[in-house]
Amino acid sequence: MAFVQAKCENCGAILTVDSNLKAAICDHCGTPYVVQDSINYYNSVTQVEHLHADIVNISDEKSAKGRLNAAEAFMKLGKYEEAEKEYKTVTSLTPQEYVGWLGLIEAGTNRYTKRIKLKSEFKTFEDCAHSVEVFAPVGTSEQLLQPLREYLESEKEKNLEIKQEMQSQIQTLKRKLDPIETKERSAREGLAKVDAKRHKAELKRFKPNSKSTVVALYWIGIFTSIIVNRVKASQTPQDVITVWVSGGLALFLFVSFINKYQYTTQYGELGNTQKKLHAIIDQVCQQKADIQDEIDTVQMQLDEIE
Repeated sequence: MAFVQAKCENCGAILTVDSNLKAAICDHCGTPYVVQDSINYYNSVTQVEHLHADIVNISDEKSAKGRLNAAEAFMKLGKYEEAEKEYKTVTSLTPQEYVGWLGLIEAGTNRYTKRIKLKSEFKTFEDCAHSVEVFAPVGTSEQLLQPLREYLESEKEKNLEIKQEMQSQIQTLKRKLDPIETKERSAREGLAKVDAKRHKAELKRFKPNSKSTVVALYWIGIFTSIIVNRVKASQTPQDVITVWVSGGLALFLFVSFINKYQYTTQYGELGNTQKKLHAIIDQVCQQKADIQDEIDTVQMQLDEIE
């Protein structure tokens, strides 16, 4: 072990480190750093302090350098999320440094191993790649971005399989709608017929139908024979009139009762049928809505995949 002086490029603390190590973490601010870079930084700052005999203020570029070293240390430790945060700070402080944009790509993709699906993720990396093309030395960007191009192409191929599965899922859900829609149409047609019958029954409410007519004729025959016999037995015109009026009134009330009974029975049965059909329609409409919600959800996810 060879312990030497080093300086944290993030907080400026003086550190004592083992020069044989590749990376370590600052005891003062917790920022990871590359050991050799921190040693070099300490030596350079010390030389400047001796030469100028004053305090050297660290500029944004120095701060970015420290962030960049921290990000590289995080990458070596496999802490990609922390490295990504540091690279974002670097690109904010010194956007002209292509290394920060390239590091942001590598950290965001976990060194090209992370699975990505969304269009927004692809766009983020493509924007970073554009920055590398702008700021990287002439003729180097193609080689620097080759791993990213291959990675994105591979991810798109994997996503194609997922998209096909989701499209198949949508088709399966749509096929589930067919029998439900058929059932709904049948119920609505039946409901229309029931409504027509109820309307017809309303119109015929005070009109005798065929059954009531037969019954009425049957009883008219009976009443007529009774009335004729009573008339024959009557001695005065008043008796004859009384017999005819009472018999006619009784016959009218009897026929009205039959019509009312038949109307009430038929109307009630149609009403029950109507309620059942409405319940069926409500049920199938809810089923359709649930399936359509599933279709919309899958379609939304499908639209977001690159």
